[in-house]
Amino acid sequence: MTWYNENGDPAPTSVRVERDGKQVWLMNPSADAEWRETNGYTYDTKPIQPPPPPEPRTIFTKLEIRRAMRSLGIEGKLNALLEGSPTFAADWQDAQEINLEDPVLIEALAAGSITQEEIEAIRHAIDEVEDAGDNAD
Repeated sequence: MTWYNENGDPAPTSVRVERDGKQVWLMNPSADAEWRETNGYTYDTKPIQPPPPPEPRTIFTKLEIRRAMRSLGIEGKLNALLEGSPTFAADWQDAQEINLEDPVLIEALAAGSITQEEIEAIRHAIDEVEDAGDNAD
């Protein structure tokens, strides 16, 4: 059994100690409960470190974006933007996926009166659909 301290470091298999004024090696000190407690090795399993939170997703399919905007009642803004900006329409047509953090896209969306709050709402709506799909399993 391996013992760990609060930092997740395993107890050493040997340590140098002084006994009667002489340096000696203490083998397998973690076998001694008193030594473990004195030196902070009180866990018999390594502390579980929670995984870091996932990075928020920024890349979505065009269909995910369109359906999210439809569910939010703002699909008309997307259609107006596609009709009013040939450059945006060409980029939208050529793209396989859309990065909602792309500065050029954000500028185009802002020009099409799509606010940053609406972009966040689109992300949230897509996440809700994904979460519902995950829970359906």
